[in-house]
Amino acid sequence: MAPKLVHDTQYALTVAALYGCLAGIFVGRAVRLWRLALGTPATTGSPPETRCIEKKDHHGHHRHRLP
Repeated sequence: MAPKLVHDTQYALTVAALYGCLAGIFVGRAVRLWRLALGTPATTGSPPETRCIEKKDHHGHHRHRLP
């Protein structure tokens, strides 16, 4: 690392933000893998059997169907 960059606030904030984002991504993936290993379902989204697709027919009426 260049000695001048040690005292540059903008550089320090950029590096800290980058490390923080990457750490968050890695922790998020680790938690997701841990839940997968334990068999706990993810909290985002609905199970496939309860999702429905909403479509309109040619009269403009809403129709719901399972995928």
